[in-house]
Parts: sequence; C-alpha cells; structure tokens
Amino acid sequence: MLFLLLTALALLAPPCSRAAAAAAAGLETGSASPNPCQHGGVLDGDRCRCTPGFKGKTCEIGCGNNLIGVDCKERCSNDQRRGCERKTVCGPEPVGPAGPAEPGAPRTCTCAPGFRGKSCNTLCSARKYGPDCKYSCGHCAGDGSCDPFSGQCVAGCSLGFQPPLCHRACGVANTARNGSVFPWQAGLYRRSDADNAHYEFQCGGSLIAEALVLTAAHCVEDSAAGSVQPAARYMVALGKTQSAWEAEEDATATKRQVSRIHVEPYYRGGADSFRGDIAVLVLERSVPVGGAIMPVCLNWTPDNEARRRTQVAGWGETENGKASETSYSVVVPVLRRDACIAHVEINLQAYVTSDKICAGFTEGAY
Repeated sequence: MLFLLLTALALLAPPCSRAAAAAAAGLETGSASPNPCQHGGVLDGDRCRCTPGFKGKTCEIGCGNNLIGVDCKERCSNDQRRGCERKTVCGPEPVGPAGPAEPGAPRTCTCAPGFRGKSCNTLCSARKYGPDCKYSCGHCAGDGSCDPFSGQCVAGCSLGFQPPLCHRACGVANTARNGSVFPWQAGLYRRSDADNAHYEFQCGGSLIAEALVLTAAHCVEDSAAGSVQPAARYMVALGKTQSAWEAEEDATATKRQVSRIHVEPYYRGGADSFRGDIAVLVLERSVPVGGAIMPVCLNWTPDNEARRRTQVAGWGETENGKASETSYSVVVPVLRRDACIAHVEINLQAYVTSDKICAGFTEGAY
C-alpha cells in the first residue's frame, strides 16, 4: 500500500517567468527585470498599476470582452456583442523616483483591448490582442489564435509553454543527456555538521523560476528550536538524477548556494499537522535554463483538482523502505479526502489537511 500526502501548492502554483513567479511569491530574485509589469503596466514601488483591461500582480490577466477598470469590475456597455468597441482607454500615470506624476500628466491612450483603428471599431485579427491590437498571441495550440481581449489561447498552449498567455517556455517531460525526464527536479542539500566541505541530501524540490526553488518547509526547519535553519547551510543542485552530492554526473550539473528561505508564516510543523508545509528558496544566482534544466509548468485550474491520476518524481523511499539514490517517478491515483482518511494509517490521519493532495493505492503493491 502506497500513500503520498503532497502539499497542493508544491505541485501547482503561479507562472514560470522569473518576474511573475517572484511577484506571486512576493519576492525579489536578484536578477528580475527592471519592470516586471506586463501589458503597459507601471511599476509603483513593489506593485504594478495596470492598464485598463488588465489585472493581476504583473498585469498578466486580461479582463476579457466588455470588462475594464480596476480589477475588471466595470462594464463598457450593456450590449455584450459590442463590448468596449469605440472606447478609448488611458494607461496609468507615469511613475518617477519621487512616485506617481502629478494629476494631469501626459498618459498614453489607446483603443480598448480587442480593438484598433481611428474609430476603435475594428476587431483584432486572429493572432493579435490587447489595446490597439499591439500584442501578438503566444505559442497557442491549434490554429494559433487567441482571445482578442485577454490574449489567452483559444485552444490552450503549445507543449512546453506556460498558461495563460503561452509566451514563456517551461519544462516538459523529456529525456536530457543525463537521463533525467524532469528538468525542473531539484535536490536540496545541507552542509554536514562534521565536515563543512560535505553536503548531505535533504529533500527534493521544483524549479519555478530561474532563481526560485519550491520545496517543503519541514526540509529547512530546525524542529528543536522551532525556527528555520540558516540559508547559508543549504545548496541546491539541478540537472542531476543521482542524490549523492559528489556524483559522477555532477560535471554537467548546476549547483547554487541558497541566499534566502521564505516559509509560510503560519507553518508550525508537526504541532499543526504540517499545514502550510511550503518553503521558497531564493538562489544566490539564476541558473542557466534550457535542455536538462527548465522551470516547471505551473497551471492550477479546477480541472487539475478533479483529475484522477498524477505523477510524482524524486528520491523518495522505494519498496524496501530506503531512500532511492536515483530519481524515479510513479503514476498514482488521486484520492478524495474522505477516501484517504478511510484508508490511511491512523497515526497519519491528522496530517490529511485541506492544503494537501492525497494520492496512492488503497490495495496492492507499487
């Protein structure tokens, strides 16, 4: 019988571009773009002020037809078919070193998203979207078309590109030179107490941006002290299939020092059934992306929650009860919470909390 309790956010969460992932986590990566705001948004301190027709932490989400204004709460017209046709919108005021410009400062005005032309009554072509139709659709599947108002691909993203806009490349299962089929798989290592030059394997993780790795909070906690271990004790390795720190394959692996560790503020470890068992590791330098190393594609939707099977990978315990030295993967069925509690061992039932996904087999072997 095999059961896995997986923290939901560790599997599925915000986008894989460096700026978007950093914004979603509320972090700086150390190498972020000067302006992470998309679609003409203006960076004001640590937040983006979006152009009318877009919302989100980096203005990455289009409002859609007939919606505009802050957080897309205003309608352009009572006629859904015409929507924001013939409407002009103006972007946010410029922001300088001293803050936003004075009221009345020049602003860029365009047709509302989805339209172009002198009268703003010409709908964008199939592969254009946004105000004045000035943005190109991403790597869309099917005929390549996207929604002219929001930019979301009609048939979803082509394989290897990140929803919702499908502009950013992200990892897909492929066989790299080192044999790994999961280019986002990371290994977390802690410096040995006995030998400062030696690092011991602690946990797996997922690369979610060029300088961010997602792992479990219990992997970096000092349970005796009730605090997080110093970041300086940890290293991350990518492009590996072997868990040993000094494996032969390490000539092609990439290793980075962890510079900061961010843990969910309400995390209390075993005292609270490991709720919020999430940690984001900020690396001292970005890793080179491509080939054997790619950020994971992150796409949380209601469809994911209802799916019947999922795939997990890493260096966990095998049928002999010992941690594997080689990375493996397994496809397991996802169980409803009530079914999980009914089948899991009594001493584990308290850990089946709402922020976790329960997956495994109720009978039989692996």
